[in-house]
Amino acid sequence: MHSFLRPVTQQQVADVEQRLLRTMRLVASRKRQELLLKQEETRLAAKREEPLSLVGRVAQFVQRPFSLEALGLSGGSPSATRRQLSTEIQALEAFSRELFLELDELIQARLCELKARTWLGKVMNVLGRCCSAICIYKIVMSSVNLLLRRGSAQAEDPATRLLTILLLNLRVPVDVSYWAPMLSLIFVGYLTFANTRQFIQRLLAIFRMVSTSVTSNSLALLLSEVMAMYFAACVILTLRFVPKRDRADLLAMVGEVDLSSVHLHFDYVFLLSSLCSLAVFGLSYWLKGPAVDTPHAD
Repeated sequence: MHSFLRPVTQQQVADVEQRLLRTMRLVASRKRQELLLKQEETRLAAKREEPLSLVGRVAQFVQRPFSLEALGLSGGSPSATRRQLSTEIQALEAFSRELFLELDELIQARLCELKARTWLGKVMNVLGRCCSAICIYKIVMSSVNLLLRRGSAQAEDPATRLLTILLLNLRVPVDVSYWAPMLSLIFVGYLTFANTRQFIQRLLAIFRMVSTSVTSNSLALLLSEVMAMYFAACVILTLRFVPKRDRADLLAMVGEVDLSSVHLHFDYVFLLSSLCSLAVFGLSYWLKGPAVDTPHAD
């Protein structure tokens, strides 16, 4: 929805682009210095291997006390300087990758904000508000079902009820009792895929901010457990969207399933997933901080 879009201005995108360009120039400069030091090391190694004449040895002996290393004016040997440059290059390259990801996120947010101002974006905004209302209703009903321990497997879900009302009022010449659950199944499947993808993208963004070798494995394991339970419940609950006349073939493959207990399990996992999603979105917003620019400004 337009209300949840991240306000991004063109100046913000330009600033991140300039930071990325400066970082890339700095990386190129450090790599050039590293290459020159490597060539200097090769030249010095070849020079040491050359046999010196008697005059050359005397000159080297006389110049040694007055060299930069002896006077303490040098920053160290070329090999040590090159190792320091290599470490700095790795840090700058990691920073440039983070800047690139941030720039890509800003560009995508800017495009979404511009798209939301078109007529198609306004229509999608209305549909988003409807979906948000359905999700809030579903969260409330899931909480009520868990508190009262009742399974509403035979009751119609909000999407099917809404499609049935629309098809009847618009007088569409179709079998409403058959097509309303099927269209609701397609709609819910699309929402599940889209929301899961967006949830994983936001979770990966948080991983990049706070990840360590321990927290990444723990959070990934927790996510896999929650999503596996959620998908298992969704696969079984597709039976309730299938018309009863076509449900016998699916039950023959799956076996006898108590849809009431499965529906309670689905409500439990759905409520847990909703709370996890709210926690991830809130943590992502808190880590990024509130926007300082005027919302939806050019």
